[in-house]
Amino acid sequence: MNLFRAEWSRLFFIVALLALAHLGGLIFLSRMVDLGQQNLAVHWSFAAVYALCGALLGFAQLQTYARPNPWLSLIHRPLAPYAIARSLFAVGLLLLAILIALPILLTVLWQQLLTERVVDARHALLALAAWQIGACAYLCGAFAALAPRRYALTGLVLLFWLISAQATGLAALLLQAVALLCALWMVAATFKADRDAPPRTANLPAVALPLSMGVYFVGLLAFLAVELVWIAWGTHPNNGVPPVGGHNEMEKATATDRMLAALASSKHVDAALLAEQVKLSEPASIGSGLSRLPQWHELTNVAPMEFDDARRGIRFVFSHDDARLHGYRIRDGADAVTLAHVFSDPPLAFGRLPGMHDGDAVLVAGGRVYHYESDTQAVTLRVELPAGESLLSVRQLGEAFAVLSNHALYIFDARPFIANRDVVAARARLPLPGPYGSLSNINLIELVDGHLVVATFGYAANEPYARAPYQTAEILRSDGRIELIGRRPLRFDFSWLYRYQSHWLSPALYLMREQARFLFAGKNPLQATQPAPTPYVVWVLAIVLMLLATLLAAAWLKRRRVERYWPWVGACAVFGLPMLVAMVLIEWQREGVQ
Repeated sequence: MNLFRAEWSRLFFIVALLALAHLGGLIFLSRMVDLGQQNLAVHWSFAAVYALCGALLGFAQLQTYARPNPWLSLIHRPLAPYAIARSLFAVGLLLLAILIALPILLTVLWQQLLTERVVDARHALLALAAWQIGACAYLCGAFAALAPRRYALTGLVLLFWLISAQATGLAALLLQAVALLCALWMVAATFKADRDAPPRTANLPAVALPLSMGVYFVGLLAFLAVELVWIAWGTHPNNGVPPVGGHNEMEKATATDRMLAALASSKHVDAALLAEQVKLSEPASIGSGLSRLPQWHELTNVAPMEFDDARRGIRFVFSHDDARLHGYRIRDGADAVTLAHVFSDPPLAFGRLPGMHDGDAVLVAGGRVYHYESDTQAVTLRVELPAGESLLSVRQLGEAFAVLSNHALYIFDARPFIANRDVVAARARLPLPGPYGSLSNINLIELVDGHLVVATFGYAANEPYARAPYQTAEILRSDGRIELIGRRPLRFDFSWLYRYQSHWLSPALYLMREQARFLFAGKNPLQATQPAPTPYVVWVLAIVLMLLATLLAAAWLKRRRVERYWPWVGACAVFGLPMLVAMVLIEWQREGVQ
């Protein structure tokens, strides 16, 4: 307890000053914008600042004791090492709560009591999320101060994990808690009298796994450096004119050129006539800029959950707590109206369709399209897709409008949508000729009796989880009939060695990375894909590298007479070269060197 009080007295004053500055900054920003309705990019900017504060606090606090003489005085107190660590880290984590979580909670309380803005329970949970991110960074900073310099930055792997994780809401909090426990175990492995000595066998995975993952990332960065040289050399597929017939060419092409390319190889009798119609038309493009769909009680927003009725001067904000839209006056922030409609899915505003009145809005929620009418301030269901489909985009096409879901493209007549208030049935439906996660873009033109639709599937074609790229050209008739005009395979612009670099470098670490990214995350329909089969040569190369890592590890361990021979050999056989490098960094000890 004496150590706790001494450490608290040493750090509290400066942390309290920073907490006051943090609170003042949040209140000031809240006067300008509604922080609770910002998107993921804004919230991650705040998270980066909190992580930096946590890392600096952890490094500065432990660096004070990391020098040889202070460390000996600290570790040889009449206390067990875990009791000393418990006191130091308890002070740091409690100070982080004062620095990060308390100002956020006070800001949420201020907004709840003194403004008419929407404040949900999820906004209060932002304080916990921010503290967990800061605490994880704090422990990583402490690890950097205590661990040997050759692998002091290992903790960055845990922070990159938090950035790439796909979990939302309470699942995201749970994932952050798991990362925090991993960071705590990692620091505990280094909190010992001889800090340069390798961790004990029981604690070895806490350091070896994240370190090998860090080496894995460094290996991928090395490939990126090679790619930069490739670009500077001028022969990279992304340089200048892309290779003919590849997916890169279609990504850079205009909508017209993309449609003409899909028709060029078609054997259909009307292909030439359709190509002439494409040249005389202005193709429309339909797609979605969403990386994921809105989730109930997510801590942040995939897009702002609000829209303005400019005609009445009211801003409507969606509340996750009661599933309704709450309006307040833009002019003075006073409470205006709460709409009666209760949504079954979180809605996003998609602007207005031509023919709507001023102030009206199109709202998309799950597989439904709603029409907000400014005149009556009512929300009316206008389009409903089949169960299991999520609506992603709405686009006007002359006297029709197109709706894109994760399974199909729909064509609706615009006139009944504007003229009445009933649910509008689709005139035609075109199932997507491939998984949505591989879809790059859809281009279409209007024909006399339907639409010519060209879909290009080449998204992330350079990744191991992608499928072979291709194009399809189809006619969607007004009566719903579908006529295939042609299917055109596209070439990969990069060789298998490049596309599967993250796989053959270490299949086990690649699998671990992907599993960690989606830990506790629900299935994202926007990422659905059908990966192309992994070439056998990739597996052959991966096995050769794992055997090489195993043989090198066995020789190195035997030469240096390392006691943990079989655990390291087995780890290198599973995780390959990155684990070999991690083993050398951990077991390498030189007299007087840290």
